[in-house]
Amino acid sequence: MKLLVFGAAGMLGHEVVGAARARGWQLLTPDEQELDITDRAALTAWFRPRAFDALLNLAAFTDVEGAEDRRETAFNVNAGALAAIADSLPRRDIWIGHISTDFVFDGTATVPYSVHAPVNPLSAYGASKAAGETVLRESFPRHFLVRTSWLYGLHGKSFPRTIANLLATRPELTVVDDQRGRPTAAADLAEFLVRGIAAEASGTAHYANDGDCTWFGFAEEVRRLLGREAVPLRPVPSAEFPQKARRPAYSVLRLDEHPLVAANPPRDWRPALAPFIEALVREKPELRG
Repeated sequence: MKLLVFGAAGMLGHEVVGAARARGWQLLTPDEQELDITDRAALTAWFRPRAFDALLNLAAFTDVEGAEDRRETAFNVNAGALAAIADSLPRRDIWIGHISTDFVFDGTATVPYSVHAPVNPLSAYGASKAAGETVLRESFPRHFLVRTSWLYGLHGKSFPRTIANLLATRPELTVVDDQRGRPTAAADLAEFLVRGIAAEASGTAHYANDGDCTWFGFAEEVRRLLGREAVPLRPVPSAEFPQKARRPAYSVLRLDEHPLVAANPPRDWRPALAPFIEALVREKPELRG
């Protein structure tokens, strides 16, 4: 297998590269300095001398707040790049995997969102990712779209890393308790994606760790794993943290509809979080209470 990965330097990309190399796959991993994937001419020139079996697009504009002010850039990266890739590829029928988000939903549901649920994004970021889904479906006959949520990993910023650092430095924390979703370990999602590539999976899948919680519940588990129970956590509504971008209040994804997910059920988010916290403590022993 020779795999092209766009966005290999990101949080999820690091994990995918490791999982793919563990299987002995050959990888092409151009970074954004080497290749602008929104530039059709640059893509055409880069593709011309290279052959590969599959393409995984992990490149994305993920700054939810920043997308409100940089809407054009968010759409160019999250949707326009897919159109540019489609126009530049020597053959359009190559297998392509692509990541989307729970932010394509409006959060008004009371049961987990089906892969077939209509999208209705609340933010510019969510709208740009929904537009990317449309481009993917219309441009690539062999596509695998995977929506995920509340992603965290060791490479880059993430909610549990931030909470761990704050627990070690603040006398008390306030955390939003009226948004609910599924935390997802990047390492677990990467393993699922590599399985999907090997199986040439198709269609739309939801993948996240099982179980759900609020951001407050997520923070509570981080605190417990670090032994920082002495630091008070105070649950608060989202209104206490006003932001430009609206977030879905309920973005729990239904996980049992795609056969690849059904055959490889994701583990609960709590045991998935534990090795991440242990790795953080190895990096910074002072995080442990």
